[in-house]
Amino acid sequence: QRLEENLDPAKMVVNTGGSVTLMLDVSGSMRGKPHEDLKQAVNDLKDKFGDSVRWVAFASQATLDTDVDNDIDKAYASCGGGTAYVPALDLLMTANQKGLIDLNKLVIFSDGEPYDVEESRNKILELGCEVDVIYIGNGNEAFLKELAESTGGTLQQVDDVKSANIQTVVAEGIATSFKLGQAGNFPFGDLLRKSALKE
Repeated sequence: QRLEENLDPAKMVVNTGGSVTLMLDVSGSMRGKPHEDLKQAVNDLKDKFGDSVRWVAFASQATLDTDVDNDIDKAYASCGGGTAYVPALDLLMTANQKGLIDLNKLVIFSDGEPYDVEESRNKILELGCEVDVIYIGNGNEAFLKELAESTGGTLQQVDDVKSANIQTVVAEGIATSFKLGQAGNFPFGDLLRKSALKE
C-alpha cells in the first residue's frame, strides 16, 4: 500500500512507549575490567534514557534491576557463577506477564555461550520480541548469531564492552514510531522523509 494513502491522522497511531531490556552477563568470566566497563555502559544508558532502559543480570541465577536497587555490583554478588540464560529468560517472562517490564526489545550482553543452549533457544522464541546480542570475545558465536537472527535481531561481536555500539542499539529500540494504517510502522525520521517524497 502506498504511504500517501496512510497519512490520514485518523489512521495514525503514535507509539512513544518504546523500551529496551538489557540482559547482562555477570558471570565469573566478566570479573574485573569487563564488569566495570559493562557497569559504566549501563549507567550511561540509564542517565540518557531513564526508565526506558531496564535490565536483568544473570550468571547461574538471575535478578531484576529493581530487586537490587539498580546496583550491578549487588547483582554480580547475588547471581553466582556459570553462564545460564534460562533463569534470566524465565525472570523476564514472569516480569513481563506481571507488568513489571515492557518487553519490546531485548539486548543480551555476554562473553560466552550458556550451558543451557537448547532450552535457551526455545525460551528466546517464547519471548516474542526482537533480540540483539552483543558478544564480547572471539569464541564460537554461532549459537548467539542464531539466537539473534531467529528473532529478527542482530549479533554484534566486539573485543570489549567499550567497542560495542550500545547507544545506537538502545536508541533504535526506544525510537518513537508511527503506525500508518496497513503500511506498517515507521520511525519518526523515516516518516518525515517519506512524507516529503513526490509521486
